[in-house]
Amino acid sequence: MAELKKNGLTPKQEKYAQMYVKYGNKTVAYKKAYNTENMKPESINRKAFEVHENGNVTARIAELQAELEKRNAMTLDRVIKSIAQIATFDIAEIYDDKGNIKPIHEIPKSVRIAIQSIKTFELGDNDNRANARIRDVKLLNKLDAFEKLMKYFGGYEKDNKQKANPITGITFEVVNKDEK
Repeated sequence: MAELKKNGLTPKQEKYAQMYVKYGNKTVAYKKAYNTENMKPESINRKAFEVHENGNVTARIAELQAELEKRNAMTLDRVIKSIAQIATFDIAEIYDDKGNIKPIHEIPKSVRIAIQSIKTFELGDNDNRANARIRDVKLLNKLDAFEKLMKYFGGYEKDNKQKANPITGITFEVVNKDEK
């Protein structure tokens, strides 16, 4: 019989829990933790579901996820807030009154989160004081941020339900007027 760890899990169940937290997929986690070489996909899926339903395994997964969240100081609320900031930032906040890009420390953090990169190109040489400075600001994609928010809040699901035909069970026959 397999030796149980202090948390009541076998070594394979512990590995399953760790792989589930890493990949977020029951089947993948099961394949990483157990020998599935001679198993059919349906069997792997069924076994993965069974392992996942074990109370000790689910408790361990929750424990690992809490450790990960604490270690990374990241919560779902924080992720959603960041995505919302990317989607709604005002580009005018990166410019001063003269239309020049502000120094990075003067740009509000809620706006800096939407900046992917800033590149500065210097033209001219040290002897020529008429140097030109060109700055290229690359922003994160606002539409991608809105897309993520729509998916999280179920916006597409609600939209699809509105488009659904509320009348069911009725069939329509297409009749060609030329056929009589």
